Amino acid sequence: SLQADEAAFAELARQHQFSMSEQDGVFSGPGWDLLSERAAAAQQVLLGEDHFTNEMPRLMSAIAGIGRFDHFYIEVDPFSTRIIERSIREMEPAQRREFRRAYGDLYSFYALEPEYALLEQLVESGASLLGSDQVVMYADRLIFSDLAERTENEQARQIYRHAAQQSQQRLERFLQNPEKPDFASLYFMTPEFTADLERLSALQLSDEEQAIVEAMRRSVDIYQTQSHRKRVQLIKHQLMADYPRWIESRTLYKYGANHLARGESLLTVQDIGALVAEIAEAAYQESLHVMIIGESGSQGSPFRGF
Repeated sequence: SLQADEAAFAELARQHQFSMSEQDGVFSGPGWDLLSERAAAAQQVLLGEDHFTNEMPRLMSAIAGIGRFDHFYIEVDPFSTRIIERSIREMEPAQRREFRRAYGDLYSFYALEPEYALLEQLVESGASLLGSDQVVMYADRLIFSDLAERTENEQARQIYRHAAQQSQQRLERFLQNPEKPDFASLYFMTPEFTADLERLSALQLSDEEQAIVEAMRRSVDIYQTQSHRKRVQLIKHQLMADYPRWIESRTLYKYGANHLARGESLLTVQDIGALVAEIAEAAYQESLHVMIIGESGSQGSPFRGF
């Protein structure tokens, strides 16, 4: 009966409940002992989180200290991820602070200080950053500003600069209305932005630029159709593009809780957690999947004043 099943489930939960505590970033207790033991034995360690909570970067920081990770996979598009990693690795502290002042609000989850400090920790430990996600609707300026400095096509440079300028102006207006945010007003979501992508597609561009234009086109479509299936498909496609790098390495993943289930996710799709679990098993590896759901408290926002 349903009542008997519920009672059996509750008893199993009680038998497998282990508490842990945290003080100033130091975790302890039987729950932490179990988690750290399992994490140390796994090549692929996947933590699904409640986004924008301060406890997550502290927990991730502690787990990152369990052995050495070769890669840190984050829920950010691969192009922004490479730019952020390059800024951490190559810029002097003063230059990096200025870069963050100009573009840090476009770092998605890592716009928040504790999250950004986690990126610095992983990069400084020797891990490389890998990213898989759609281009966030306000991150186009970060990518186009970077391309404007590196493209060899002068027509493309002008389009990149124009789009970056329009994106910044639209975002500044968007941020002035935190009570009723109008996402459709962001430049990324306008027909003008789509026209910019079409003009870029007609030009002679590098392979990287072509890939970015196509990724932005797919990202616009994901937002317009609100298709979770298309978004997960893109994330898995990008993950497989990096397959030769992470399959032979020890990798730490930080995504939303729904993405990292071993089988079908709570949103009824086979997400990257299922993909990594199957590939790790086929490679005779261990994968650890942890879902973290906040019971109480509040969450932050990537937007100033929201």
